[in-house]
Amino acid sequence: MTSKVKNIENESSCLLSFRHKAYQLIGATVIIPVDHAMRYGLLPACVVEELTQAMGLPNDSDWVNPSVANDKSILDLLTGLDYLMLKILYDKRLVVGLDVGQSSAIVDTILFDFEQQNLIKNSVLKSRELRLSKQLE
Repeated sequence: MTSKVKNIENESSCLLSFRHKAYQLIGATVIIPVDHAMRYGLLPACVVEELTQAMGLPNDSDWVNPSVANDKSILDLLTGLDYLMLKILYDKRLVVGLDVGQSSAIVDTILFDFEQQNLIKNSVLKSRELRLSKQLE
């Protein structure tokens, strides 16, 4: 596979390319130069971060913390916050095409439901249950 990124195999740990149409994800490709990522101990972090971003949390952000989406973070596994954000994103009440006001109201309802179910309180434990290392045990 060719890339427009110069020296990707030596200077990049991982990369996500995604395509969308009318705000809906239609395809994603994760590129991980495995030798480089393994040399710096970044392979698990690359897999988790890029796949999480491909699932719909595509932008790196310094304001979301703790999260694998924060490049300044040393975390390489999903956090409770990541778990909650993905649960919100994949909630069936959110659909493509809602405006900010509509989606905000739905997210408020989802968060209220999560609180009633103790999902927010237990999100860190839930994210740990889902970790790949635990699945391989």
